[in-house]
Amino acid sequence: MLRLFCFFICIASGIAVDLICPTNFITQNTPTGEFPVGGSATFPANYNCNIKFQIPVGSVVRLNISNNLFFDTSDSFKIQDSASTFYSIYVTDSLFYLPATTGSIQLTTYSNTSRFYFNWQYIDVTGFTKIQKPTGINSIMSLNLTANTRYQFTSTRGQVAFHTGSVNGYRDQNLKRIYVYDGEDLEAKFLGNLLVFTDNEYVSTGRSLTLVNFYGSPVPSYGIANDYAAISGYDGYSFFVLRNDIELFHHLTSKVDFFLNQLPQQIPTRVFTVKVYQSDIYLGIWSRPWPKWNNVIAGRTGWIYSPSIWNPNSQVVAPYLNTFNSSAMVKFTFDVFDVTIGTPGDVLKVGVNSLDSFALTFNQTVNDIREKAAHGTTMTTSFTGTSNSSSFVLYFRVEDNVETTTKSAGKIFDLLVVVLIALNIL
Repeated sequence: MLRLFCFFICIASGIAVDLICPTNFITQNTPTGEFPVGGSATFPANYNCNIKFQIPVGSVVRLNISNNLFFDTSDSFKIQDSASTFYSIYVTDSLFYLPATTGSIQLTTYSNTSRFYFNWQYIDVTGFTKIQKPTGINSIMSLNLTANTRYQFTSTRGQVAFHTGSVNGYRDQNLKRIYVYDGEDLEAKFLGNLLVFTDNEYVSTGRSLTLVNFYGSPVPSYGIANDYAAISGYDGYSFFVLRNDIELFHHLTSKVDFFLNQLPQQIPTRVFTVKVYQSDIYLGIWSRPWPKWNNVIAGRTGWIYSPSIWNPNSQVVAPYLNTFNSSAMVKFTFDVFDVTIGTPGDVLKVGVNSLDSFALTFNQTVNDIREKAAHGTTMTTSFTGTSNSSSFVLYFRVEDNVETTTKSAGKIFDLLVVVLIALNIL
């Protein structure tokens, strides 16, 4: 008798759950609530319900979700935000924030096995702490945003663009956790999550852009805000994060002569810009010392640029040294195209075998010091300039020890319209 009584109570309890779809908008007049009332329930087959929210500016709706949907099911729990982006919710999803001003939840079943439940809470976010950020190189930051904090990026020139790079080299789905607002605070228009924003190359309509992460979960990526006017002239703009265990590959072919060998190039700064014109691109970026850069044989050519040319804001420890070694006697030929000495005492030295046995010394600004050569197994350059007021550009060529017809030094190849910016953070 006791077993029959318990069975009857369970059935009666299941029938009592109200699965009738709400027809009116849920508003801030009902600041908290749940559906179905009473907890998770199994929904019947062919159920279809669209539950709509009206959300005041400066607020979000926190949704705590429970469901048993796996990725292969035909039943669905979908959320649409105010930027018209749809999110499919599965058993692994338990939390979602709906931004102002509208949002909806759509429940659809074909089977009678799916269980759904969510509750909501309206939250005022106008009191979040503000962190003001500039645009440009100084805006580069980790996207592990602090909870209850909004990040405002403001341009002095106009619209703001934002680009991201993940630390694992893949498209970071966690960017969905960061929301983008078109203005100075969280009362501005919601533009979408950061993944949608960057995929579609959106920009702000005004001079400010605001980011926030309501979830508090980590996002293993970095980001950079730019004045849109500064990058809009390029066909492409990319931002990469380099790691010791990940290599990035692109392709560069000179439109004049593939064998000019302007690369490989050692880049002595953590942040750098590469501008390429009228050419396809293939770049292989190695984010650590590369032995092949320093070991040379006859036929090798290259350029050496001071750190300040790659990045005027770079912090340099003097001296900046490059040493090239050959296993056999070779002829080192080099042209110093430009030396700028803006700080008294800064010196560039170029030596073969040692900085004393055969050395050129530059301690004042000079232009276009033409071809010099010496024989040996080692060539070293040493530069003591640490600020952007001092710089140099040097082209070198390695030849067989036997005298050959003098060749004119190669010029920097013509370039065309792609910009790549990378940040070495590890």
